[in-house]
Formats: sequence, structure tokens, C-alpha cells
Amino acid sequence: MAAPLVYRTPEDDPGLELGRHLIEQGLERQPDKGAAIWSGSLDGRRVEVAVARQKRTRYVGDIRYSKQLGFMLSIRMDCAVKTRLAFVREGLARQGFVRWLHARFGRQQVRDMPEGLEGFCAVAADADWTRNLLAKPRAAALLPDLLAGTGRQGHKLPGVQLMPGELSYTSPTLEGEAFTLERFKPVLEGLQTLASIAEQLPPPAQPSEQAGLERLLRGDPKKGALILIAIVLGGVLLVSALFIGLLIWVATR
Repeated sequence: MAAPLVYRTPEDDPGLELGRHLIEQGLERQPDKGAAIWSGSLDGRRVEVAVARQKRTRYVGDIRYSKQLGFMLSIRMDCAVKTRLAFVREGLARQGFVRWLHARFGRQQVRDMPEGLEGFCAVAADADWTRNLLAKPRAAALLPDLLAGTGRQGHKLPGVQLMPGELSYTSPTLEGEAFTLERFKPVLEGLQTLASIAEQLPPPAQPSEQAGLERLLRGDPKKGALILIAIVLGGVLLVSALFIGLLIWVATR
């Protein structure tokens, strides 16, 4: 039976071993109550690494129950390529609504994946640039390890994603004992190599630009998140007001 996922002392921090390595490499631990975050520069590339607790909350009457699911590692780093690319499970990509959504936002699905990436689909803003990336033997060799365990049921985010100016990685939810330097040092190094390969390719013929909210989220994540929440809540309130207005109109006819 797995040990309880709790913090008792700094030594129980599941990112401790990884954090020590990152600090040795020149990154700094950032104060944050919601996650363990390290940021700085690795080989001239801005990098942010975070370990966050994952939990599921449900209510029974007025009582709230929280179940600890484990921990998730996320890595973000600069990558001077102006395109969008994400790897998702092929089964998800084939769903009608998902295909419509991709088409609506100008994304193309690349299904001719190299060996080791069977079962995945690349969702790209520039399909030709993506095929060029996948044709690079080193990139094709790195991606299966980076995508291992991602995209499965319960893992909602793309494991590897490229946005204008940034390459990111999100791990599956794992137990604290799985957060070892042996496991995640190759992931960090693999992402650095993948970013370098992407930057050395000819630029995309159809370049993508950062949206305003994306720039804000990168520059000031907390402020950007608050604005995003405000937009969502504003939309909910607007829909609610329209619905109530419709009910009043129907009732007074």
C-alpha cells in the first residue's frame, strides 16, 4: 500500500531531490503556497519547473471531502518558435466535437506519426513544419519518453505542447515517491534538446502569435489567472442574466 501523500517536513516534499538539482543548476525556489516552483535560466534558456498537489473535492451536503490524488510536474521553457503544436491521444482527436474545435481554431491533425508514437496525434497550426520536426531522428526518439503516460484517462492536458515562444511539459498525476531525479532529469534535458531542435528548423510558413492573455499569463501568471477567472465568471453571469430575462419575458406574455 502506498504511503500517504502528505507534507510533514521539507524532506517529505516530493520535489526535494529534483529541487536540489535545479538549485545546483542555478534555478531559485519561488515562494508559493500552492506549489513548489523553481525558476531561472538553464544554458541561457528561461525555465520554470513546478510540482503541484492534485486533489479531487466533492460535497455531501455542507461537508466537503478532499481526496489526495498525487502530484503533477510541469515544466515551461523559452523556445523561439512561433507556432502551436500539441500531442493528444488519437482516440480523442477522432471525436467529432474535437475535430470541429480544431478546425474552428485553424488546427490541423497530423496522424502519420513516427515509430514509437503510435496512438498519438499531433494537433498543429502548421502541419508541414510539424512533419519536418517529426522527421528529425533525435526529436522522434525523444517524444515517446516525454509523452509516456500522458493523454490517458484522467490526464487532461497535453503532455508536450509548443506555443509561440514557449515549450511546455505536463506529467501524469503521480505519487510522491515517483518524483525522483532519476525520472525527471531526462525529461528536463529532453525538453531542452527538443527546444533546440525546433529552433534550428526553418520557421513555420504559417507563424502563430501570442494572444494578449497568453502574454499576460507568462509575464504575471497570478494576475492573468485572476483576469481569466473574471472573464469566465462574467460570462456565466451574463448567460444567467439572459436566461432570467427570458423567463421573465415568457412569464409576462
